[in-house]
Amino acid sequence: RIMRVLRLVGGFREGRMLLMQVMGSAKPFIWTVAIAATINFIFGISFDHVAAGHWRANCRNLSNSQEDGSIIEVVETEAEVALHRDWECVQTAMYTLPKVSTAGKDWAGPMLSIGWQTLAIFILYM
Repeated sequence: RIMRVLRLVGGFREGRMLLMQVMGSAKPFIWTVAIAATINFIFGISFDHVAAGHWRANCRNLSNSQEDGSIIEVVETEAEVALHRDWECVQTAMYTLPKVSTAGKDWAGPMLSIGWQTLAIFILYM
């Protein structure tokens, strides 16, 4: 409807041209956003998998009570707390990836404590 109105008014040739260019770029923009979201999702899954594997390997034997019923205190390092907070599920990993790729958040401490493989995956993401 907007295009019909702009066609009727001959003096808005530049405005009509500008609107046609914006509407023509909408489809490539949507495909670009879809591809970027897919890449972010794939790497979010991989980082989430690495963090979950680390969490299972290091924390599976920890419990809050012993056999005799006494309670023990489980101490987590700052890197483990940050790892769990930022990479605990795919959604938080997808939210954290753009922040760490633009230097808005430190990722080296938590992820490098796991191993050099996470550095290789992150360089591939970049």
